[in-house]
Amino acid sequence: MKTVLDTAGIFLSIACAIHCSLTPIAMMLLPLWAPYLESDLVHAFAGPLVIAIAFIALQRGFQIHQRKVPFVPALIGALCLLAAPVFHSHDHHQPLDALLSTIGGIFFILAHLWNVHLMHRAEHHWSDVAEPIEERGLQADYS
Repeated sequence: MKTVLDTAGIFLSIACAIHCSLTPIAMMLLPLWAPYLESDLVHAFAGPLVIAIAFIALQRGFQIHQRKVPFVPALIGALCLLAAPVFHSHDHHQPLDALLSTIGGIFFILAHLWNVHLMHRAEHHWSDVAEPIEERGLQADYS
């Protein structure tokens, strides 16, 4: 369960980054699909979902590895996603909102990957420390 949220967050962040980076191109090539590709409903639903999953996953990871570092790229990603609607324009020659959303998605991917790395590192560290203690006949205190 520890990395399920990170995996979901990585998947959603990749989908978000792909959607936001390819939407301007797709709208030029397929103008009939523009209203569906650029739907404000997609952003209103996906943005908060990506942010919520990231911070829940990072909080759970923090409980294991006790490192706040993954929150930095997640915070940058959240700021980018929250700022993107401010620059949203129906003029497709100014895709600043798509750029900000794509950058935000990339920062969320980095945050999740960093979180997973730190969790694996912490789990291996504790298993390496606990084994020699138990071999010596001592009781390991994991609390």
